Amino acid sequence: MAWLLLLSALLVQDKPFPDADPTEAIAAARKKAAAENRQVLVVWGANDSEPSRAVASMLKKDKEVARLILYEYDLVLADVARADGALKRGMESEKLPWISLPAPDGMSVGYYNTPTDSKSMIEFLKKHQRDPRIAKDVLAAALKKAGGEKKRVLLAFGAPW
Repeated sequence: MAWLLLLSALLVQDKPFPDADPTEAIAAARKKAAAENRQVLVVWGANDSEPSRAVASMLKKDKEVARLILYEYDLVLADVARADGALKRGMESEKLPWISLPAPDGMSVGYYNTPTDSKSMIEFLKKHQRDPRIAKDVLAAALKKAGGEKKRVLLAFGAPW
């Protein structure tokens, strides 16, 4: 019985791209990212693609890459075979994996060749992370909006770590 559990754990680790339509996961990531001033990072790949599995592994196992993703991105690993028809046709001729960065408004998406080493991935992630919000500007906007709506402002202090 123990060997069966070990085998199933190994098979799950070898299949980082879920066998599900990524649409809902991407929509949820967009919503969460917009609320937290983060970027959505969708890695399109396939479980039968060694480069796809290697990149998925790097995103989780390389400490600096994983840290950047934890604090700045909402990651979605998406199986290209589960993509809708138009998106899938656009990727079929390209080498997997691919990265897309959906805009918070859902209107635009940037597609990029995926960096395959940690140094290039870190450069890519730093280049595309969202600019930090300035606390005094966020507070001023909230106070202005609240004043116009005759409401109060509730302040919550926190940090991503």
